[in-house]
Amino acid sequence: MMKSRKRRLRKEDGAVFLAALICIVILMALAMGLIVVSLSRGNVSEAGYQLERTLYIAEAGADAAMFELLLEEDGIIEEDFGSGHYTVNTYNLLENNGIDDNGDGEVDEPSETDADDNLIMRIVSVGHLNQYQQALEVDVKVFFIETFDYIAIARGNINITGNCMTNSYKSSLVDYPQQQLLGDGHIGTTSIGPGVIDVGGNALVNGDAYVGMGGDPVSDIVIGGSGDITGKKAAMPEEMALPSVVVPDFEYDETGNIILNNKEKTLAPGNYYVPKLQLKANSVLNLGVGYEGEINIVVEDFSVQSAEINIPGNVQVNIYVTKSLSTTAGTVINDPNATDVRSTPSNLTILGTPTLAKATFTGTSRIYAAIYLPDTDITITGNQEIMGAVVGSSLYVGQGDARLYLDEDLVLDMVDRRRPIGVRSVSWREIASP
Repeated sequence: MMKSRKRRLRKEDGAVFLAALICIVILMALAMGLIVVSLSRGNVSEAGYQLERTLYIAEAGADAAMFELLLEEDGIIEEDFGSGHYTVNTYNLLENNGIDDNGDGEVDEPSETDADDNLIMRIVSVGHLNQYQQALEVDVKVFFIETFDYIAIARGNINITGNCMTNSYKSSLVDYPQQQLLGDGHIGTTSIGPGVIDVGGNALVNGDAYVGMGGDPVSDIVIGGSGDITGKKAAMPEEMALPSVVVPDFEYDETGNIILNNKEKTLAPGNYYVPKLQLKANSVLNLGVGYEGEINIVVEDFSVQSAEINIPGNVQVNIYVTKSLSTTAGTVINDPNATDVRSTPSNLTILGTPTLAKATFTGTSRIYAAIYLPDTDITITGNQEIMGAVVGSSLYVGQGDARLYLDEDLVLDMVDRRRPIGVRSVSWREIASP
């Protein structure tokens, strides 16, 4: 009996041991499974985190590309930071799709735009982080404004000396520049060569200085004495045309000289041929005061001395000068406060034809105008103040305290200067990495 019981106990002990062993194996298997699942979930979580970071990098690349589009640049952009980097390619969507939306018959122009004259670009941005990649495709519109960027630009040499200064303002915000100087009084020349821009004396260019495309700013821009250029010195990124002036074939409403000496005269809107326009001794010439419309005057000899020319803001005046042009002390032209309807420099454009060899602006005077004389050598001396823009064959500013202020609201139709002012994405999507 005892032996039988002992034998039975041994069998029961073995069964318990076997059961315990089986339980241990099962528990170990479960534990290993939990560890594997936990590791797997950890890897998945880490991969998701890395992919999310990579997507953020791709978004940063798209943002960088949109900023570059505001600088009118496109192409491939690459940037490294930390352990990641992005690569971006931008291209004209209309051009690449062979669409001629602006109706010019060409689809191979880098500036192909839509019907509203907006540039349509596609940005492909790829974010890279370790072995991970994420890609985005963003379509954007680039919005432009037509502006003129230079207070003074010439086909040839520019020499600014004395105590002269350039700066900028916006006539839509203030009447007189000194009320709000913006520091964008840029100068430029379409030529290249040693010293084509020379800033000396105590002259101060509050803005950038540009030489022609392909020029060397180091040698082409010379700064002497106490002269200074506050902005960058660079070559133009593209060629800039300053086309010569051609007088339209007007049908003239009136023909004859206008010679005023301590007198006043008013011209209504219309077209005038004036062989000699001469104003002296406190004379006043009102162009369109009390009217609305456009006045075109073709002048052979144009001189103003101690006199005024007044233009209201609802009248556009174009004066074409063919032989001689001069203004001297005490002259005020297109003062915004001279009439009930305030004007801006955009209301007056003074144009010189190729037969106008020289123009001089001297003495203490104020002129609010776009002065476009691309074939004419221009001399500005004394205490002149010119608000608007000056374009010439060459330009000398010196012998006094002349002040040249770019009106940043000014538009010169004869010079195409489109400037991007905004970018808006119109579609955004993740794509497979190219």
